[in-house]
Amino acid sequence: MYLFKNFKKYNKWIDLINIKKFECYFSLFLSLLYILLFNYVQLYEKFNIYEEALRNISLNIISALFGLLGLILAGIAIFIGVLDKDIRKIIEKINNKNNKIDKVLFSFGFLSLVIVSEIIIFITVYILLYSSIHIISKRFFYIVIFIIIYLFLFILFYILSLIGNCIQVYFISNTYKEIINKEKNTYIEINELRIDFMFELLLDEDRKEKFLSNINSASNKKELFVRELINFILRSNVNNKDNIIKYIKKYYNIEG
Repeated sequence: MYLFKNFKKYNKWIDLINIKKFECYFSLFLSLLYILLFNYVQLYEKFNIYEEALRNISLNIISALFGLLGLILAGIAIFIGVLDKDIRKIIEKINNKNNKIDKVLFSFGFLSLVIVSEIIIFITVYILLYSSIHIISKRFFYIVIFIIIYLFLFILFYILSLIGNCIQVYFISNTYKEIINKEKNTYIEINELRIDFMFELLLDEDRKEKFLSNINSASNKKELFVRELINFILRSNVNNKDNIIKYIKKYYNIEG
């Protein structure tokens, strides 16, 4: 399956148990605190007292997780919508090794998988709470409770981490939008200069003849044209001449 292949590619399974990440660290820490608290209030020994409350909590969490799943799907749509084709192309070109966008997208997918798993677990727990089955082993009881709490807390903290990544990508995309707009404005200005340069040649017969003669006899016609264009730009009144000339040399692959 496509998602699972990419979970492996981007080590998403490790995200669930990577203690170095704050979502795992805090989830583990708080889960252990809850286990100590439940043991202190004798949740296992006095389970009948807490059973009804646990049913209500399970049902409310199931509803909340379904709602959260819907919000994540909407979040993916918004995230993809923010990144247009030009922005994504530039980010991939500059940050190809990091694969920032792909990692965030598959983090959404991984989070959705964890939420679905937790929904299934809570539905199972809710059904079992209405059954006559009793958990005999206290150790097994608290292991199950620990896993349920850990996954739930992991979802919450992972969302916080994902929000941080989305904000980071948002600012990156804004930066690249400014770069693209700047490049587009430069390109438009260069086109106008090229047109003005050609008009100047057409309107001045002597210069036109001299230019055509030089072009015909030149070994590198492109370089001669670019040099003449640069001279025209240097004589013009445009601002930011250095950047424009630098852009032209790069565009036409001219050195010096």
